[in-house]
Amino acid sequence: MEKKKYRVGILGCGSVANFHLEGWKAWRDDVDVVTLCDINPKQIENKRGKWADLCGGATGYLDYREMLAKEKLDIVSVLTQGDLHYELTLACLKAGTHVFMEKPVGYSLEEARKFKFLAHQFPLQKVAVAFTLRYYREFIDLRAVIKAGTLGRIISGEISYSHPHAMPEDEVTGTEKEEQEKKEKDLTYLAHQSDIAGGDTTLHRGKTVKNPFADNGGNYIGSSQLTHATHPWDMARFLLGEVKEAFCTNVSTVVGGVAVQMGILWMNSGAVVHVLAGQTCIPK
Repeated sequence: MEKKKYRVGILGCGSVANFHLEGWKAWRDDVDVVTLCDINPKQIENKRGKWADLCGGATGYLDYREMLAKEKLDIVSVLTQGDLHYELTLACLKAGTHVFMEKPVGYSLEEARKFKFLAHQFPLQKVAVAFTLRYYREFIDLRAVIKAGTLGRIISGEISYSHPHAMPEDEVTGTEKEEQEKKEKDLTYLAHQSDIAGGDTTLHRGKTVKNPFADNGGNYIGSSQLTHATHPWDMARFLLGEVKEAFCTNVSTVVGGVAVQMGILWMNSGAVVHVLAGQTCIPK
């Protein structure tokens, strides 16, 4: 009897999809990536070509509703921008699929509460979140040490995390060669940003401009770069258990051009954890 494989759909074919496809490829004996969905058809073609041996023959959809209605899927990777995660995850659960979604879990506190309710509404389906730091060997080992009690009872902790981003240099004047090099850096940055989502505009030097890259596209969502700040908050839960109370900044603070979030978590264990999350700029 032929082994049953799980049918996987990719919802959102930007740059993050490459990491998920790489992961699914490692499990190809158990899964088939059968469909791709993105509002930009060129993103779908891009993934078919780049991952031809995994999903070169996958069906393509521009509307997730059509994909869920026509395809009998077991698992969907939800890889769109953060403000759509709740809407799309709910649709997938209603269609009877499990979900492997990118962070953040909700784009607001209210959405996060709605996600918690979904666990009760759909008890037979699983929703996994791609908190990648949980799978780093050093963090797994540290968690084991803490759980074993080797360090005694933890009463306080601090987690600082900075997520790198490719950013353009500040405006400078110089030789023709320097100006050309600066332009090439800017285009590299713009290409990186444009591959995040499907659309025809992107953010460049603080302004929304027409995307010059025919095969990509991207729509900037205010403060979306801070979705990376979800990592240290989750790391606190991974290492020390669930949170009883959270005291956090309600808006991002910009320090030296870098967005920063700060907060204090009071864990169920009694430990108090200070979390500092931000982003660094490359090559600065």
